[in-house]
Amino acid sequence: MGDAEVISLKDRALAQDLVADAPGAWECFVRHVGGKVAQATARAQPNPRRRDALFLDVMQWLRDENGPLLQTYLRGPAEPLALFIGREVDGFLCRWIMRCLEDTPRQGCELFIRYFNRDISAWVSRALSVGGPASPSAIEEAMQELYAKLLAHDAQRLRGFNHEGPLRGYLRRVVVNLCADLKRHEHGHLRLPVAVAGLSPLSRAAYELVFQKDHPPEQAAQALQVRHPERAWAEITAAVKEAVSIGDKVEAQRPLRPRLVAQIHDEQALNAPSEDMSPLDLLIGTETVLTELRLGEQMREALLALPPEQRQAVELRFLHELKPRDIAARLGCDVAIVHGRLQAGLRRLKTALK
Repeated sequence: MGDAEVISLKDRALAQDLVADAPGAWECFVRHVGGKVAQATARAQPNPRRRDALFLDVMQWLRDENGPLLQTYLRGPAEPLALFIGREVDGFLCRWIMRCLEDTPRQGCELFIRYFNRDISAWVSRALSVGGPASPSAIEEAMQELYAKLLAHDAQRLRGFNHEGPLRGYLRRVVVNLCADLKRHEHGHLRLPVAVAGLSPLSRAAYELVFQKDHPPEQAAQALQVRHPERAWAEITAAVKEAVSIGDKVEAQRPLRPRLVAQIHDEQALNAPSEDMSPLDLLIGTETVLTELRLGEQMREALLALPPEQRQAVELRFLHELKPRDIAARLGCDVAIVHGRLQAGLRRLKTALK
């Protein structure tokens, strides 16, 4: 008899003891699955005190539903008890998050991002990597788009879930469908390498840095100078300008996220916004690009009106150009919390600038 079969027999014996309310069975069950439950509740609730309360709620639910749950386990195919309980606890936490979205949408959105961020990231990565690996910047951009669509209008799309089947399955279908939509919208962007095929090697390298690796043009020029010290600075900046000019023409045809280009130091602006650009034009979809050009007074006021935590996240992301994971490291919090603050801040900015 293999180890898996022995474990399965022990788990089924424990389940039978629980159903029969045998002495010591519940204490044995808590030791067996308590660690899994603690991990799940820690993932769902960042606040230590609330996390402990949530853990107790889950364990009380398991105690109350002990009989029906374990009868289902015993009737089902042989599997580890901890695996079965893990799925049931996940279902409980999903229902809890949905209630939070209904009662307190803002807090519910942060909890949703924290609990599902790892899964959504994996689903997005797989969906975008069909036909070839997706770049980290493409995955991050898609994540921002997906969160914007899922959590817009106080998570109206999520709150419309009809509870037919598990929430996780529903989310996976939504994510896959939205990724397919993003890939269809990005068809012009995917043809961009053909448009730059005729450029010089230096200009193609500049395009790769600016449009594929999301380097600001000034940073791209500096990187090219390090790679090619034999090239004159004027030649390098000319290559960057040429790459930006071609790239922006294709970007302008894309229905999502028209690109605003920053300014190269001591050089003329590359497609800089006009003086009469409205504040709304500074908002690009849901991932706002706050350029280093002058911000209008209305934008400044809207930023100052944000709650401190949201303003800090927005400024670090779009003014200092830090990645969410770098912001999380600087602030000492989970990256999912950073995503939540960014989304909440961007929603407030869009409302204020309408």
